[in-house]
Amino acid sequence: DRPLSFVRGTLGEVGVTVVRDDGRTGEEGYLVVCAAGEAEEAFDTLENRGQAAAPFGARTWETLTLEAGTPLFETELDGNLPNDLGVRNALDFEKGCYIGQEVVSRVENRGHPNRKLVGLAPETLPDGGAAVFVDDAAVGEVTRAAESPSREDPLALALVETDAADRERVAVRVDDDEVSATVESLPFVEGSGRSARLPTYPGE
Repeated sequence: DRPLSFVRGTLGEVGVTVVRDDGRTGEEGYLVVCAAGEAEEAFDTLENRGQAAAPFGARTWETLTLEAGTPLFETELDGNLPNDLGVRNALDFEKGCYIGQEVVSRVENRGHPNRKLVGLAPETLPDGGAAVFVDDAAVGEVTRAAESPSREDPLALALVETDAADRERVAVRVDDDEVSATVESLPFVEGSGRSARLPTYPGE
């Protein structure tokens, strides 16, 4: 039952491929792949015959990935180096030339990235893109934030300078004010699984 392992079978009368996902929500999860024209039938089978099955939407999924500390392409990965985000299992440091290999290797050989992805527990919910400060100096920005149903508090992911990642507290810009935020280790919430994208950095 390794991440991205799969089996083929049927859901009712629908042929499907079931893939073990990489734990992005922090829970044990599977992707069900079928022909587009049979998706509604497959969904109905899961909803009506699945044990304790309950549908949920994209907003819930995104909140779960935030609680799990999972960087997503649209908000964290796009335009950033995997090293900065701690997604080292997505990199091959032994492989020869590939696009971007020199930059990735340079960051790795330096021993640490210039920035790190960290968890924040701010006093007030910030917007994505909100500036993060240490002693009035901007050190990074929030990538996304949400109210956590599990913690009943606002939580955020932020990409900050490496030195700031070791702080206990930082400040976050919210509506032209700077509010205090605790720097927290990830994941925010322990689930039944563990995200394969959970940030890891050399020496940690």
